[in-house]
Amino acid sequence: MTERSPDRSTASSRVTAAVVLALAAMFAYRISFSVADVDLYHQLSLARETLRSGGVPRADVFAFTPTRPVVVDHEWGAAVVAYVIATTFGGAGILALRYALAAAIAALSVRTARRAGADGAAIALAAPVAILLADWGFSPARPQLYTFVGVAFTLACLERDRAGVRRWMPAHAVCLLFWANLHGGFVVSFLLLGAYAVEAVLARRPVRHVLVLAALEAPVVIANPWGLAYPSYLVRALAMPRPRIGEWAPLLSGVAPGAHVVAFGMAVL
Repeated sequence: MTERSPDRSTASSRVTAAVVLALAAMFAYRISFSVADVDLYHQLSLARETLRSGGVPRADVFAFTPTRPVVVDHEWGAAVVAYVIATTFGGAGILALRYALAAAIAALSVRTARRAGADGAAIALAAPVAILLADWGFSPARPQLYTFVGVAFTLACLERDRAGVRRWMPAHAVCLLFWANLHGGFVVSFLLLGAYAVEAVLARRPVRHVLVLAALEAPVVIANPWGLAYPSYLVRALAMPRPRIGEWAPLLSGVAPGAHVVAFGMAVL
């Protein structure tokens, strides 16, 4: 067996470092919006009212028109986090929060890919496609970022399960408790668990523990300020038509930029 010379090893390390830096710079550039998301101001106002009154408002105190008897804000936890950071560290803190969450997403994604068998070359080829899709959701600091982290963590857990490790299950349940109070996108977790269960059945792998986990995690959803009103709100909100909101439009509706459609197609391929 031949060994690589020190010069070749050093050159390879330099190339790897250069690729990593290039991808990190590309990712940072794609998510470097300096204008706060418009929803952030409502979140800060909601958090201020929550801390002032000692509880999350069950009515929309900012509306001048009639609203539903009970108004659920699925981003209340993210609002409190943003308020504490903004009042403590200012705008720089909000930007730091965005980059910290982005770093967590990238780290979890790369680690999961490596555990799934991807080498550095495969990650270097696939990463730019994903990075091209990373922009709108990263404006400072959208609660959707918590769902991105939750999805990355769930995929990491399922990859561990595929390797026969079960220690991830309690950690995932704790993650879901926080996730459900940070952003309503936590419902994706149940979709991922269901898809993984179907795959496990087809591959004839153990699946009962995944179904048990999903059943045990379902009651966690009501551990929030609104209790049982939260699930019913989610059913209504997810099915609500939003024809005038571009980010809820189908990908092929013509609203999304062509680059996003191409990048998404490449990712699926």
